[in-house]
Amino acid sequence: MSSSKFDCLLIGLKEYLGQANKYPYPDLLHHGMNFLSLEMQKSIPFPKTMNGFLLLLKEPVKD
Repeated sequence: MSSSKFDCLLIGLKEYLGQANKYPYPDLLHHGMNFLSLEMQKSIPFPKTMNGFLLLLKEPVKD
């Protein structure tokens, strides 16, 4: 994952966790999650829920 895509994911996640309403998701979070899902399709399925996504982010990154 390129650093700009990773930055989008982190900034979007920060925006999401800081907003009072959980919908709609911030655009940067959408962008970062879409890119991450394309990268992950080779290894594990992308989570179907936001809670699943947040749990995934707690896991260490594997090569």
